[in-house]
Amino acid sequence: MPIDAIYGVLEQFVNRQTLFCIASNAPHEKMAVTLPLTKLDGYFENTVFIALAANITSSILHYVDDLRQTMTFV
Repeated sequence: MPIDAIYGVLEQFVNRQTLFCIASNAPHEKMAVTLPLTKLDGYFENTVFIALAANITSSILHYVDDLRQTMTFV
């Protein structure tokens, strides 16, 4: 289960129109189960990035860093 404070953090992102995503090494099938279980799925529609789907074999961190450079942070 997620830490309860995450819902408030995500609401702040939404309210401030800040872009955010999930980057994971888990397969899509697992994320399709775990996000609804934790009630986080509504926050991450179309913003779940999976390392295998992105053809990243060494580390998803490189992919996230590349993605971060294209996003605007407030």
